Amino acid sequence: MNRFFLGLALLATAASSFAQGAFTIRRPLEGSIVREVVEVRIPRSSIPATGFVGIWANGRLYEAVAPIAGINIQGNDFVYKLDTKANNIQDGPLKIEAVLYADVGSANRVINRTAVQVRVDNRTSIKPPSGSGFTLRYDLTPGREMTYQVNFRQTVALLTQADQALGRGNELGSESEQFRYRITNMNSFARPGGGREGVVLMQPLTPKGKDHAFLTISGATSAAKYFDYN
Repeated sequence: MNRFFLGLALLATAASSFAQGAFTIRRPLEGSIVREVVEVRIPRSSIPATGFVGIWANGRLYEAVAPIAGINIQGNDFVYKLDTKANNIQDGPLKIEAVLYADVGSANRVINRTAVQVRVDNRTSIKPPSGSGFTLRYDLTPGREMTYQVNFRQTVALLTQADQALGRGNELGSESEQFRYRITNMNSFARPGGGREGVVLMQPLTPKGKDHAFLTISGATSAAKYFDYN
């Protein structure tokens, strides 16, 4: 009888181990090129009910999270979104490591770990479109950001030739816009024949302390309200 129960116990343990998926990073693939937000996918079945996962990138711990339905579970995967731009992870080799922790007795212990080696490429390979662009008197240092305060006012007035000569007229109305403008040097390349070229991101921002700005975008005849998330 004891042998019978022991056989059942071993069979149950083996079945449990077989049902549980291997703790491994399925995505991104080893050696792949990644950009911006990287989805780190791990089989949900490989994480026990009391377990949680620590995400490391180039030796730095970013977060330790538990699987939660509707939050970080997609299909059969536990998904962690690593934002390489928001975390200022530089272009180049990146080791993403996932460490599995679980309750063992009265403490959390490392149960397993898995890692992939990828390459971040948010800026390096972006090339300026052929035959387009314009000249800027800026030092194209990759990653450099400059933010300007813009105060723009437009006045519509009815002028006769005499009023124009005297610098006066009947003002019909005016519009003003205040916003910030950020210029970011994404990358820089040597140009044949001398000089450099690169991709420059130009982005309007809301005034400090406000969540919106009134902007007249290309093709519009008047300003409209835009929030920071737009």
